[in-house]
Amino acid sequence: MTTNESNKEEQASEGAGIGDNDGATSIIDRAASERERLEKALGEYKKENTRREQLIAKEALGGRSSGAAQQKQPIEISPKEYAKAALKGIILK
Repeated sequence: MTTNESNKEEQASEGAGIGDNDGATSIIDRAASERERLEKALGEYKKENTRREQLIAKEALGGRSSGAAQQKQPIEISPKEYAKAALKGIILK
């Protein structure tokens, strides 16, 4: 085995936590920082999920969504047109 290969093996064993406690603590530190990062991401995901749920609920209940029921616009009728319809027996609302 050459000197270069033995140096690579030593570096690999140090990085993997094999041999001394420094490698093990670095793995624990990395795991702790990874946990913090994941907890932060989970918190952001929960906030976004709550926001989306509220948005979907608002749309489902008719709060300006494309699926909301549209009210008919009332048709304005002049008094003369109303009188003609009344004489014909048509009831206008």
